[in-house]
Amino acid sequence: MRKSFLLKLLVAAILIESGIIQAALKQAPLDWLGHDTAEFAFFSNALAQGIELNYLISLGSNANALVTAVSNDMTSILNIYSQKIELSNNKDNFTNDISSVPVVIDAAAISGSFNYLATGDYYQQVSRSVVGTFGGGYLLFSNVNRVPGPESYAMLLTGLGLIGLSLRRRQTM
Repeated sequence: MRKSFLLKLLVAAILIESGIIQAALKQAPLDWLGHDTAEFAFFSNALAQGIELNYLISLGSNANALVTAVSNDMTSILNIYSQKIELSNNKDNFTNDISSVPVVIDAAAISGSFNYLATGDYYQQVSRSVVGTFGGGYLLFSNVNRVPGPESYAMLLTGLGLIGLSLRRRQTM
C-alpha cells in the first residue's frame, strides 16, 4: 500500500517536472471565475523554452488590481528571463489593446497596479523564457480591491451629517 502511494507520488512529480501537465494549461486560459479578493497561481517548468500562459479574471464590479510575481533567480541553475505580465480585456490581442499594461519582470520580484478596471472579463498573460539548466518557476498573486460606488459615498455623507447633527444638539444643551 505504502509503496504504491510513493510510486504514484514519484510519477506525479516526474510528470510535473517534465512539462507534460503544463501542456494542458497552454490550451485555454486558466479561469479564476469571479475574482476573489486574492488569487494565486504557481508555474514551474523543467525545460528551457519560451512560454505564454493566460489567466481569465471576471470582475463583477469596478475594481483596482495589484499583480505581483515572484520568480526564483539562481543564475544558470533555476532562472526565468524576460518575464512579462500584461492585462487586457481581449484574450487574442495583448500588444495593441489600450487597456494592456505590460509589467516586465527581470528581477526576483516585481508588482504592477491596474487602476479603475470596469466590470467584465480580463486576461492576464504571463510570458517568459525559461533559461535555467534545471528550469524555473514563478508564483503569481493577484489582489482586487473594489472601487466604492455612489451609494457608498451617499451613506458616508449621511453618516457624517448625522454625527454633525448629534454634536450640534449636544452643544446647545
